[in-house]
Amino acid sequence: MNSPGSTANRIRVLLDAVTLADPPTGVATYATQLAAALAARPDIDVGVAFPVAGPRGTRQHPPSRKHRQLWRQLVLPRLLSRESYDVYHGTEYGSLLRSPVPRVATVHDLFFRNLRKLFDHRGRWHMRAMLQTALAAERIVVPARHVGEQLTAEFGYPAARVRIVYEAPTAGMRPASAESVARVRQELGFSEPYLLCVGIGHRGKRTIDVLRAAVLLRERGLTVPMVLVGWPDPRVGEALQREAARLGLGDIVSFTDYYRGDLAALYSGALAFVFPSIEEGFGIPPLEAMACGTPVIAARAPAMDETLQGAALFVPTRSPEAIAARVAELAGSSGLRDHWRGKGLEHAARFSWERAAAETVEIYRELL
Repeated sequence: MNSPGSTANRIRVLLDAVTLADPPTGVATYATQLAAALAARPDIDVGVAFPVAGPRGTRQHPPSRKHRQLWRQLVLPRLLSRESYDVYHGTEYGSLLRSPVPRVATVHDLFFRNLRKLFDHRGRWHMRAMLQTALAAERIVVPARHVGEQLTAEFGYPAARVRIVYEAPTAGMRPASAESVARVRQELGFSEPYLLCVGIGHRGKRTIDVLRAAVLLRERGLTVPMVLVGWPDPRVGEALQREAARLGLGDIVSFTDYYRGDLAALYSGALAFVFPSIEEGFGIPPLEAMACGTPVIAARAPAMDETLQGAALFVPTRSPEAIAARVAELAGSSGLRDHWRGKGLEHAARFSWERAAAETVEIYRELL
C-alpha cells in the first residue's frame, strides 16, 4: 500500500483496490483506470491499498475472501486515521462497517442476485455480505441506472445517495495500425478477420451462443474464425472447449487466457466484437471494441441498452440465429461495416476516465 503526499488544498482519498490482486477483470480495470485518472488531477492526493497474503500474496495466489474481509474491516480504518485521509472509496462492491472518514462504495452489478445459479451457497453468501457493507457507505456509485434502481427497490438503499458514474474504455484504446493487426493475427494463427469475445468468465456471458452461431454460419457457406479471451473459472473454459470440439469448430477457434499483448490490435483485427451476455453492470469490452473501430454485436440487456444506445447491433439474448444473421450481414457488406465502425467510434469517444474521475471527485466533495 502507498500513501499520498500532503497538501492542504487537496482531497486525500484512499482507494480500497483489493481487485488489483486478481486477474484483470472489469472490476480490476475500473480500479486501475480510476486510480490513474484521479492521480492525474491537481486537486486529489490518492492512495491505493490492497492486501497481500504473505509470500503467496501475488496475482497467482491472491488473498482469500476471508483474508480480504479481515484486512478491509480491521486494517483500513487504522490506516485512514493514521494517514489523515479525507475519504474512503471501496472499488469492489464492499465498504467499511466503521470508518473515521466518509465512505464511498462502488457496486458494479448484482450478479449474485440476478444470476443465482452461477454461484454456490458460499459465493452467494460472500457477495451478499459484501453488499451489506456497501450499504453502510454514505454514497454508492453505480455504473448504470438499472443497478441503482435495484439497490433502492430491493435493498432499501436511499435513492438520494446513489450516484451514476459511467465507466470508459481502457486508456489507449484506438484503431491499431495494419502492421499491428497483422502481427496479432499471425500470433493467433489466423490470416483473416475473426469474431472476438472478451470476458467469457461465466455461463451468463453466453459465449456458447457464439460457437453455435459459427455452426449456422458454416451451413450458409461462411467460415469465420473466433477468438475467445479469458476464463477465470476453469470449468467454463473446459466446457467451451468441449463444445467447440463437439461442434467440429476446433480448427477455427482460438482460446486464450487474459490477453496481455496489444489489446487495441486484438480488437482492431476483428470482423465484429460479439457480446451475448445476459447480465452486465456496465460492460467495458464493447466500448473498447468501439474505440478501436470494431462493430459490436450485443445481446439486448438493461446495461447494454443504457450504455451502448444506438451504436451496437442488438440481438435477443440466447439467440445464435440472430448472432449468425448479424455476422453474415457485416461480412457481406463493407458499407455496413463502415457504418457501424463510425457509429462506434463516435459513441466511445463520449466516455472517458477523466470524466469518470471528475464526477467521482464531485461525490467526494459532497461528503466534506
